[in-house]
Amino acid sequence: MDIAHMSKAWYMRMFRKYIGTTPYNHILSLRITKAKEYLEVTDMTVHEIATATGFSDDPSFSTRFSAMTGMSPLKYRKEAITRKQLPL
Repeated sequence: MDIAHMSKAWYMRMFRKYIGTTPYNHILSLRITKAKEYLEVTDMTVHEIATATGFSDDPSFSTRFSAMTGMSPLKYRKEAITRKQLPL
Protein backbone atom coordinates (compact mmCIF):
# COMPACT_ATOMS: atom_id res chain seq x y z
CA MET A 1 0.00 0.00 0.00
CA ASP A 2 3.08 2.24 -0.03
CA ILE A 3 2.32 3.31 -3.60
CA ALA A 4 -1.13 4.57 -2.60
CA HIS A 5 0.28 6.17 0.58
CA MET A 6 -2.29 4.53 2.82
CA SER A 7 -2.21 1.73 5.32
CA LYS A 8 -3.78 -1.63 4.66
CA ALA A 9 -6.33 -0.95 7.42
CA TRP A 10 -7.33 2.38 5.87
CA TYR A 11 -7.64 0.82 2.42
CA MET A 12 -9.80 -1.99 3.82
CA ARG A 13 -12.03 0.54 5.63
CA MET A 14 -12.46 2.67 2.52
CA PHE A 15 -13.09 -0.35 0.30
CA ARG A 16 -15.78 -1.61 2.66
CA LYS A 17 -17.32 1.86 2.95
CA TYR A 18 -17.69 2.32 -0.81
CA ILE A 19 -18.16 -1.26 -2.03
CA GLY A 20 -20.01 -2.64 0.99
CA THR A 21 -17.83 -5.66 1.59
CA THR A 22 -14.21 -6.67 2.01
CA PRO A 23 -11.91 -6.97 -1.01
CA TYR A 24 -11.71 -10.74 -0.45
CA ASN A 25 -15.49 -11.18 -0.38
CA HIS A 26 -15.90 -8.91 -3.40
CA ILE A 27 -13.47 -10.98 -5.45
CA LEU A 28 -15.04 -14.20 -4.19
CA SER A 29 -18.45 -12.94 -5.28
CA LEU A 30 -17.12 -12.12 -8.76
CA ARG A 31 -15.59 -15.59 -9.04
CA ILE A 32 -18.82 -17.31 -7.97
CA THR A 33 -20.83 -15.17 -10.41
CA LYS A 34 -18.53 -16.30 -13.22
CA ALA A 35 -18.84 -19.91 -12.05
CA LYS A 36 -22.63 -19.63 -12.18
CA GLU A 37 -22.37 -18.36 -15.74
CA TYR A 38 -20.15 -21.30 -16.70
CA LEU A 39 -22.58 -23.74 -15.08
CA GLU A 40 -25.50 -22.22 -16.98
CA VAL A 41 -24.02 -21.91 -20.46
CA THR A 42 -21.22 -24.46 -20.81
CA ASP A 43 -20.72 -28.16 -20.33
CA MET A 44 -17.48 -27.62 -18.41
CA THR A 45 -16.93 -29.99 -15.49
CA VAL A 46 -16.97 -28.70 -11.92
CA HIS A 47 -13.21 -29.25 -11.84
CA GLU A 48 -12.72 -27.16 -15.00
CA ILE A 49 -14.93 -24.39 -13.60
CA ALA A 50 -13.11 -24.44 -10.26
CA THR A 51 -9.79 -24.08 -12.06
CA ALA A 52 -11.08 -21.42 -14.47
CA THR A 53 -12.39 -19.30 -11.61
CA GLY A 54 -9.19 -19.49 -9.58
CA PHE A 55 -9.98 -22.06 -6.90
CA SER A 56 -7.15 -24.33 -5.82
CA ASP A 57 -9.29 -27.46 -5.61
CA ASP A 58 -12.81 -28.78 -6.19
CA PRO A 59 -13.83 -29.13 -2.52
CA SER A 60 -12.84 -25.53 -1.79
CA PHE A 61 -14.85 -24.35 -4.81
CA SER A 62 -17.89 -26.46 -3.91
CA THR A 63 -17.83 -25.28 -0.30
CA ARG A 64 -17.65 -21.59 -1.24
CA PHE A 65 -20.21 -22.00 -4.03
CA SER A 66 -22.67 -23.77 -1.72
CA ALA A 67 -22.21 -21.18 1.02
CA MET A 68 -22.98 -18.32 -1.36
CA THR A 69 -25.80 -19.88 -3.39
CA GLY A 70 -27.37 -22.35 -0.99
CA MET A 71 -26.81 -25.27 -3.34
CA SER A 72 -24.02 -27.36 -4.82
CA PRO A 73 -22.62 -26.48 -8.25
CA LEU A 74 -24.25 -29.56 -9.80
CA LYS A 75 -27.64 -28.77 -8.27
CA TYR A 76 -27.30 -25.18 -9.51
CA ARG A 77 -26.60 -26.48 -13.04
CA LYS A 78 -29.56 -28.86 -12.89
CA GLU A 79 -31.91 -26.08 -11.77
CA ALA A 80 -30.55 -23.73 -14.46
CA ILE A 81 -31.27 -26.33 -17.12
CA THR A 82 -34.78 -26.84 -15.73
CA ARG A 83 -35.40 -23.06 -15.79
CA LYS A 84 -34.34 -22.89 -19.43
CA GLN A 85 -36.79 -25.66 -20.37
CA LEU A 86 -39.80 -24.01 -18.74
CA PRO A 87 -42.03 -22.12 -21.16
CA LEU A 88 -42.35 -18.39 -20.53
